Amino acid sequence: MTTLKFSVEEYLDLERQAERKSEFHDGEIFPVIDASIEHSSLAMNLAGILQPKLRKTDCKGMMGSPYPSFAQSIRIS
Repeated sequence: MTTLKFSVEEYLDLERQAERKSEFHDGEIFPVIDASIEHSSLAMNLAGILQPKLRKTDCKGMMGSPYPSFAQSIRIS
């Protein structure tokens, strides 16, 4: 079976127009599946633990990527 491969530029063009998020790895595009209630609850609990510690540093914690602006800010060298 042949797998369709995309360039980074093609992926970013598709991602900017997409209604749902996807991930890019080695030329392949994979759909991002919505998180379960359990996953969301765990993520919130971890964020609550980490956020006070991160405030004292230059690090920033985020819940997911700041989509779609994140895809638009990627620089291709």
